[in-house]
Amino acid sequence: MATTRAPRPFLVQPRGACFTVFASLSSAVLALGSGGAAVFCAVSVATVGATPAVAIPVVLALVAAAFALAMVEVVFSLWDNRRATVELAAVGVDATALVLSAVFSPLGGEEPPEVRLLVRISGPGFEPFETDNTVEVHLFPGVAEGAVLPARVNPANLDFSM
Repeated sequence: MATTRAPRPFLVQPRGACFTVFASLSSAVLALGSGGAAVFCAVSVATVGATPAVAIPVVLALVAAAFALAMVEVVFSLWDNRRATVELAAVGVDATALVLSAVFSPLGGEEPPEVRLLVRISGPGFEPFETDNTVEVHLFPGVAEGAVLPARVNPANLDFSM
């Protein structure tokens, strides 16, 4: 007997079509380049034969293949995010997100500053839910506990954006 699991909230960070295409093409070029490097290393090993120097091209081939697979995953992730953005715009309902807590990461390092938001999202067509997400500070400058943010929610799967 199959059981249905309640949908899990997912924060959709809207991406435009131009961004998605550019990022996908860049990732595809990196995937093709690293895939070509993997093939080159594998062919080099095959032509050299079994010598002690074979280990370096084998390791390089494995690293290049892993990088190529990672870039393919990036492309699929970009297009999945774009699909969710379009679907949210089409079938989403307006909602409100009450900020229950906002914890800012310390400044410094190379990473952009982030804020961890715990929010309660409510609106028509779905049960209110709480979710926490870590987002870059520039997306929510000056957000504080008690703030009410506009949101959009897909009632079918609880994908949302703020």
